[in-house]
Amino acid sequence: KSGVDMSQQHTDHQHKLSLERRFMEPEIVTIDLKIAGVQGVIDHDAEFGPALSELWRKLAARMESIADKTNPLKAIGYWQFVDNSTRVYFAGVQVDSLENLKWDHKYGLALWNPGPTLFAIFKEKNGEEGSTTGYAFQKIEEMGYTYDGRFLGDFEVCPLEWIISEKRPEDGYHEIWIPITKKNDDTQR
Repeated sequence: KSGVDMSQQHTDHQHKLSLERRFMEPEIVTIDLKIAGVQGVIDHDAEFGPALSELWRKLAARMESIADKTNPLKAIGYWQFVDNSTRVYFAGVQVDSLENLKWDHKYGLALWNPGPTLFAIFKEKNGEEGSTTGYAFQKIEEMGYTYDGRFLGDFEVCPLEWIISEKRPEDGYHEIWIPITKKNDDTQR
């Protein structure tokens, strides 16, 4: 190949890396988080995709009864670590208010109000789930934050439409919300 071709390939590669890094820089934001959803115990050592899909289908069947959903509609999945291979997964939708909602223990509809929470929000490419986590925790440390110990997992967020249709665009990005606190702030521990 000519030197011009090699130079263009190098420039294209550098541009691609620059775009990828742009998505890796987190947005730090406080969100007054309120969620309505369903939850289930997941064996993380087994094939858990079908179990997650079933939770999302269960939520979709109850969407009309959930009042005050945010606009745009956001699906929020939360992995809560129980032990090395067991997780509780919360499949929910963000709501503006819980005032017009009631939990439904017969169906399993739960309401959760963590309240105002500081998050580091990272973009993660669809189909590459889990690829951002190590970098994200390193990055929040570098930025002077630490994981907010009130939580036992992270939040995966995407448009609800992707979940309902079971079609995530391959070239799209979802968000990873990591709850954080300033390193010297003992108020949230």
